[in-house]
Amino acid sequence: VSGKLFQPRIRDLNVQIGKAQLRASGSIGLPPHLTGTDAKFELSVPDLAELWPAHRRADWPGGHYRSTGKLVKTRQAWELRDVQVSGEQLKMALSATIPATGVAGTALFWGKR
Repeated sequence: VSGKLFQPRIRDLNVQIGKAQLRASGSIGLPPHLTGTDAKFELSVPDLAELWPAHRRADWPGGHYRSTGKLVKTRQAWELRDVQVSGEQLKMALSATIPATGVAGTALFWGKR
């Protein structure tokens, strides 16, 4: 095999798990580090408990959720950009940078422990 491997493109990817639906488009960086990943996403979940059963124990409103945003991988970090989460009783916006070296030992909790 010879030639160059170009960065794979995602065009109108649709994934359905139960009633949850994920749509994505953009590019995926080459392995092993996936540097250059630049993808937009939209996730729609009619009932969050269907996708994440532990949600029932958290102080998180039930019902339908929709999330949109962008996932980018640079040499130094994974970045979530312009993420919007909305539900029947919730609206939230966030952006985050997670070092490519990882977050070993980090635990995130939502709600009461």
